[in-house]
Amino acid sequence: MPISANRTRSYLQTKSISTIDYLRRLFSKKTNAEVNEIIERIFRKGKDFPYPPDVKTEEERKAYWDEGLLSNQIKGFTSLLRHDTASEIIITKLYGAELPGDFEYEYDGVKFLGIDHPMISQVKKGINKKLEEIFEPGEYIFISVPLTVFSDISIFEKIVEATKNQIRYFSSRLGYQFMLDQKKNFIVIDNDLRIVSYRLSLNRRKTVNPFQLEDLLNGTTEILTNEKGTLLANWFLDKEHLFTNALTSVVMSDLWIYIEALLPSALLPEGVRIKELISTIMLIEEEKEQQERIITQLNMTFTNYNGHELLGIDYNELRRIESALNQHEIPDEIRKVNDPFVKELLIEFDKPLECVYLNKAKEYYSSMLTEAYGNRNSYVHQGLNNDAVVIKLEKTLPYLIARFRWILIDAIKLNLRLSPDELLTKLYAEGKLLLS
Repeated sequence: MPISANRTRSYLQTKSISTIDYLRRLFSKKTNAEVNEIIERIFRKGKDFPYPPDVKTEEERKAYWDEGLLSNQIKGFTSLLRHDTASEIIITKLYGAELPGDFEYEYDGVKFLGIDHPMISQVKKGINKKLEEIFEPGEYIFISVPLTVFSDISIFEKIVEATKNQIRYFSSRLGYQFMLDQKKNFIVIDNDLRIVSYRLSLNRRKTVNPFQLEDLLNGTTEILTNEKGTLLANWFLDKEHLFTNALTSVVMSDLWIYIEALLPSALLPEGVRIKELISTIMLIEEEKEQQERIITQLNMTFTNYNGHELLGIDYNELRRIESALNQHEIPDEIRKVNDPFVKELLIEFDKPLECVYLNKAKEYYSSMLTEAYGNRNSYVHQGLNNDAVVIKLEKTLPYLIARFRWILIDAIKLNLRLSPDELLTKLYAEGKLLLS
């Protein structure tokens, strides 16, 4: 059975720092002599090698090298990068109203600046032609916030986390609803107001893409149309407003609030907590999800950068391959390809998942839910968020919960005579059985 675009996009996805961005952060402000010194420190394994913070004593350092792992040596670059990470100033737009050009207001470390503020004017002196359009007149101001930057990939997520409370306060005091630039544009400057990097998207077209339309027309309310009025459908749909709120909220802990509302302790199997329940039920579709990941990788292998030509596949064969992969099938054209990477993917695809793999998957899901629960407690009880944890959860937790919801939706359609607690007990037992 083909997997819908919704489910394909509900995959657990994480974004990693790109190699180019990594090297730029490490070497961009170094002289040639400094670059050579860094490389020598990494590869000569001397006393000045940049060990990870947990490697301190001589015994630990000896054990570190005795492992004989190349990855241990490469970690030296990461250690240097962590020590050399710059605290830079990020500037981005805040839409909602026009304020005097020289306006300045600071609240809890975040500056709100008019479009002609001296700081902004100084930054504008260093822009290129591409960046001019960012500064054209409009109903917006700028905000600046100092951030410790590790990767350009995560900057906007950090901006959101670092400014959300300040923007709420600013909006409430002025009576306007201010919001960050939805295009996620920003400029990174150093303490001398010189531009270090930027992110720019000037596309003004607001065209809803087909995947967004599919999500709207195939939402849970529409999918469960025939089941409305049943005990199971009512239980699931009654909490849908909390899920919607969690997806649009800037507070990651709202997603845990939805989970707790959907899964109160009265519905859980005896002695089973939420983390155990979800991480076990997730295993029901683990094999399907792994196969979908492999299908996606194969599709990218053959279609990206004319990969089919490099693998000896002509255009007509490529069309047949694409058609088969879209049906979640592996065609003969792929199985005949003599390429080690493709062969490895096929072995993974054909091999049933073993208990060892499933246990590791469950441990991963459980650890993610543990972090989500800890973040929720930290935010609710202390008003604190760990930015690194929040950014990680933003990239993973919504996909995990989306997958869990699809399992519930499929089960609801097949088990209408059950009560919510009976359904959860049944699904939990199915997941446990896979581990035996």
